[in-house]
Amino acid sequence: MNCELEKTREVVLNHESFLITTHINPDGDGVGSELALARFLQDMGKRVAVVNSTPTPRKYSFLDSNGMIQLFEEPKGLPHAEVVFILDISRWERLGNMAQFIRNHPGIRICIDHHPVQGNFADINLICEDAGASGELVLRLINSMAGSLTPEIAEPLYASILTDTGAFRFPNTSAQTHAAASQLLSAGIRSELIYDQIYERCSPARVKLLGHALASLEYLHEGRLAWMAITQSMLHENGVEVEEIEGFVDIARGIRSVEASLLFIELPGKKVKISLRSRGNVDVNGFASRFGGGGHRHAAGILIEGSLTQIIDRLLQQSLVLFPQQ
Repeated sequence: MNCELEKTREVVLNHESFLITTHINPDGDGVGSELALARFLQDMGKRVAVVNSTPTPRKYSFLDSNGMIQLFEEPKGLPHAEVVFILDISRWERLGNMAQFIRNHPGIRICIDHHPVQGNFADINLICEDAGASGELVLRLINSMAGSLTPEIAEPLYASILTDTGAFRFPNTSAQTHAAASQLLSAGIRSELIYDQIYERCSPARVKLLGHALASLEYLHEGRLAWMAITQSMLHENGVEVEEIEGFVDIARGIRSVEASLLFIELPGKKVKISLRSRGNVDVNGFASRFGGGGHRHAAGILIEGSLTQIIDRLLQQSLVLFPQQ
C-alpha cells in the first residue's frame, strides 16, 4: 500500500493532464472520490477531466453543482490525458461503454479502490480492502502530498465515506474511518446538510414503491435469508427510477433473524440486478462471485442476464451455501 501510494504521488507530481472516472451507475463513493480528487488536482494547477459512462444519480448532484462531471459519448472518445484514474472499481466490465477506451488508453492507469482485486488491474493499484471507502484512500493520497483540504474537497470525501459505510453503521467502519471523517469535518463542512441531501430528500413515489417491495418479502432457511423483488411494472406504475431503490435491501437485513438479504430488480433488456447484504460471518461477496458479481464481504452486487423469475429461482436454489454448517 505504501509503495503504491508513493508511486501515485510521483505520477501526480510529474504529469499535468488527468482523466478521472468511476463505475457505471455511480454511488456516493464513486462520485465523491472522483470530484474530490479532481478538485485537488485542479488546485495544484493540473488539467483535469471527469468522465463517466452513466449519469450522476439525482441524490448526489449537489456535490457537482458546477457540472464538472461529463457523460461519455462513444464517437468522441476520451479527452487527452497523460494519466487515467479509475476510482472505486477494479473490474473492466464495471466501466460500461468506457471500458475498451480505458483499456486502450496510452496514459498511465491508476486504480484507487477498496474492493477485492484479482491480479494487476491497472499500472498502479492503490488498493486497501480495510478502508471504509475509496474516498478514504483519496484522502490518504492528499495527506501524503501535504495537500490543502478545502471545503470543496472535503464535502465530496465526507459523502463518499458516509454512504459507503451506511452512515457509519457497516462493519467496514473503523477507527481510521472516523479519524478521516473528523479531519474532513475540521475543514468546515456541514455534515447534517450532507446527510439531509443524500438520505432525507426521497420522493413520495419512492416510499410507495418501498411498500410494494416489502409486500413481496419472503424468507428462506428458517428466516436467515430474506428476499424481495421489484419488477419493471412496479417501477413504471410508481414513476420511480432504479437509482431511488438504493437502501431497500438494508431494510430487510435489519430484521432480527435475518443474516443475509437479497433484492432482485428487473431491468430493461432481460437483465436483473441483485443487491446483497449480510452480517456476521455470512459472506455475500463470495456468493456473488459465483454469478459474476462482487463487492465486499457484507455488501455485494450482481448484474445478470435472464428473466426475473428464472434468476430468482436460480439464486435461491443455491443460497444455502451462504450459511455453512457451524
